[in-house]
Amino acid sequence: MPGKHNTPSMHICQSHYIILGAAALCTESRPASAMTQFYSLQDFQSELTHLEKLVTMLPDSPVVASMITTFSHKLQGVKTWSSEAIVALLTQAQALNIPEEHKGKILHTIQNLQAGANSHLKLCNSGQVVDHLPSYFTQSEWTKLANHVSTDDKLRLISQRLHMMGMSSLKENTKCQAIAIILMLNNHGNKPAPTPHAIHAMVEDFQNIFHGEPRPSSHGAGHARYPSNPMELGKEWLSKAYPSEQPLCQEVALAAWMKKVHGYGHSS
Repeated sequence: MPGKHNTPSMHICQSHYIILGAAALCTESRPASAMTQFYSLQDFQSELTHLEKLVTMLPDSPVVASMITTFSHKLQGVKTWSSEAIVALLTQAQALNIPEEHKGKILHTIQNLQAGANSHLKLCNSGQVVDHLPSYFTQSEWTKLANHVSTDDKLRLISQRLHMMGMSSLKENTKCQAIAIILMLNNHGNKPAPTPHAIHAMVEDFQNIFHGEPRPSSHGAGHARYPSNPMELGKEWLSKAYPSEQPLCQEVALAAWMKKVHGYGHSS
């Protein structure tokens, strides 16, 4: 009849959305009485950070296993994930300083999230290799690195260059090259050599900066291997990775400096 609507009094469901980046992704339905919740990728990353702190504070508490299970269920509630979101979570989870039994469960959950076929995730799982990192800096980047800016500024500049290259994961060798470049430039600038503890801290800081900073909206496509000569990656890749200035393709002898990092700055 006009003016009347047949509205079911039970089984009314509303979608439960999780927002990753700019996209809203629909998860399994919830009862209408339940409040719709919104999560960002940063929320999941923040929870991983808090889980790591919780394990440190309460290593033998059953609450740790319970919270990890709850976190895993939240992740599994998302029906569709972007490859970039999975990569971000996977790289952060791989760096967690927690017992392997806990880390393994988190990694297993992330690695089995539903995503379409994507090379980005495969690259993150296998790791991306940079044959000679110094070749990929531009003249202006070398100038900034050589100036008397803070170590954090140098680490951030290197991280930004890697992101522009389409990198989403860090091999230990890549971290080692990054720190070796800074040690070399500090030496050329007559700065005192850092202590073993300081080198180790630099490796950790670089990893945190790389995983913590957002990737640029436009960047070169990711590759499993970056050759010593960046020009081999083609004009299309170069135009996106270097929109305003071409790489200098400079050959630098890093072996001695990398040995210093391998000796006592290498992070696991």
